[in-house]
Amino acid sequence: MDLKAIIKDPSFKGILVVSDIHATLKPLLEAVAYAQQNRLFLLFLGDVVDDGKSPFETVQVIKNCLDEGIAALVLGNHDEKWYRYAIGKPVPLTLTAINTLFDVPSEKEYEFLDLMVYISEHACTGLYFRYDCWSFTHGAYPETMWESTEIKTPSKDERKLMLMGQITGKRDYRNFPIRDYMWCDAVPSNHNVVVGHDRAPLKKRFTASPTVYTNDLNGKVYFTDCGCGKRSTPRGRLCATVLDFKEDTLEFNKFEYF
Repeated sequence: MDLKAIIKDPSFKGILVVSDIHATLKPLLEAVAYAQQNRLFLLFLGDVVDDGKSPFETVQVIKNCLDEGIAALVLGNHDEKWYRYAIGKPVPLTLTAINTLFDVPSEKEYEFLDLMVYISEHACTGLYFRYDCWSFTHGAYPETMWESTEIKTPSKDERKLMLMGQITGKRDYRNFPIRDYMWCDAVPSNHNVVVGHDRAPLKKRFTASPTVYTNDLNGKVYFTDCGCGKRSTPRGRLCATVLDFKEDTLEFNKFEYF
């Protein structure tokens, strides 16, 4: 989707790209306040639910931001799973998902599911966004997407890559999918991709800090999932990427943490 067409207010000075929130309300509210104070448009990079303790409240905040025209949402694999479950698809619930339902007030369960459908189908929600030479998605940006400069509907394979990242089909000792990163080397010269999803990218250890990878073509990938809300990474924090508007494009400013 074309992010320029979604950002209607010319008073915005840039974009605050907020990575995986995972149902942690306090840092989310801090990020929203920071964006408003600095006149930054919010782009949520997926996985707004699961693991954290405030799924219902988190989705309410996301919904309000979308409706107010101050934000857009990239669907993450956790969000897409809940969307399929909410519309009646046969989705087996993991322990993480069961915990999410446990953390939703019992009288709010149907409203929570309705909210997941609402934000997933919102006009400001997509699997990916582009803004000039910047692209934003949740897991990985398919090499085939560079074949055209036009905004298009991702194929089934492209959709899977955007949601889940590039996986080998094998699993590690924790039963987590083993990832591959060949897609990073296909990012064209002077183009930038911002993703979340991956707390330990490029097969490194978790550090609770973003990773920036520059390929041989001088294309860059910003890995920004810093483990916020993840019960398996208690040192995690919410990372946001500050991008400034400069003429008709974006320029990296800094990372912020909440």
